[in-house]
Amino acid sequence: MFSRGGRLADSRLLPAAAVAGYHWLPLVIACRRLSPAASGCLRLWLAADAIGCRRLPATAACCRLSLAVAGRRQPVNNAVFWRPLCYSFAVNIILFDPSEIGKPLSRRDERTLHLLKVLHKKAGDSFEAGILGGNLGKGFIDTIRLDGSLVYSLDLKEEPPPRCPIRMAVGFPRPIQIRRLLRDLSNLGLEAVDLIGTELGEKSYRDTKLLSDGGARAALIEGAVQARDTRLPVLSAYSTLEDWLAERPWERKLPGAEAAEKKARPVWGVYESGVSPNPLLIALDNVRPEGSLALLSAMGQPMVMAAGSERGWSDRERDELENAGFLRLSMGGRALRTETACVAAAILAMEKIGLLG
Repeated sequence: MFSRGGRLADSRLLPAAAVAGYHWLPLVIACRRLSPAASGCLRLWLAADAIGCRRLPATAACCRLSLAVAGRRQPVNNAVFWRPLCYSFAVNIILFDPSEIGKPLSRRDERTLHLLKVLHKKAGDSFEAGILGGNLGKGFIDTIRLDGSLVYSLDLKEEPPPRCPIRMAVGFPRPIQIRRLLRDLSNLGLEAVDLIGTELGEKSYRDTKLLSDGGARAALIEGAVQARDTRLPVLSAYSTLEDWLAERPWERKLPGAEAAEKKARPVWGVYESGVSPNPLLIALDNVRPEGSLALLSAMGQPMVMAAGSERGWSDRERDELENAGFLRLSMGGRALRTETACVAAAILAMEKIGLLG
């Protein structure tokens, strides 16, 4: 299958790599460099790693030497294909879905790999943990089974940080931008994010599968994990700006609002009731602005912010926003990327509300 000079690469490498939890594609590339001796050494190293053995430094050194000498090439950087599957982003808390409670984590679960291979946790160690949508606290590794699965217990007594009373609506950006945007807005702790179709936006962006295949939820979780949070922004999608304005989602109660109303505790100067009392309605617009977002005074007042797509708002959409009560404010004369504009606007709004101290 992968041949060089009539010699087939050792096909037993890939199953060994899969068992050890390594990416297969870099190993396929590496197969082109291997002599039979190096291939055997690499299989031995992978087998040792799969069972948790760390006492074979000579074997790993032999692999590198075989790659360099027998293959007559420069040594291959270990970081290319020795890297185990694990979180590729900052992880400050291990989150569990409520349906997972009481079930062990499999050995191939990214959380298991992160705990054991990145954090080097052992049985009896603790780690930061939380339940999606619930409390956070400590998790404990009770047992690491022979099959590599991890049995854990949780002691979650802390409440998650309060949500920022900001709803951000944005015209559908490119799919790759949606991931970054949702991650960053979740990291900031926004209350809700709405994706809306706009007249000047690319129509094909609305057909993204991120909203149905779990990619959008994964991006929200990534932002929450980095922020040591357990709650995610409420994510919604609308075909047009007109539909969004007609529904006025900022006037309805968000999930969990009833419980918050019973507590009736002030959060960031407003009550976390799920209904934003008299929110400021702001449309980001650098073409026909009525003022500057930097000069806005909104201490303790929640906000609903709307940002257009890459090409901004059409004149008809500006009129619709104005008729709905939105102020058109600018953030300077520079044309910003969609995700840059949304994150900058959210941070400015947090400063105006008084969330930054």
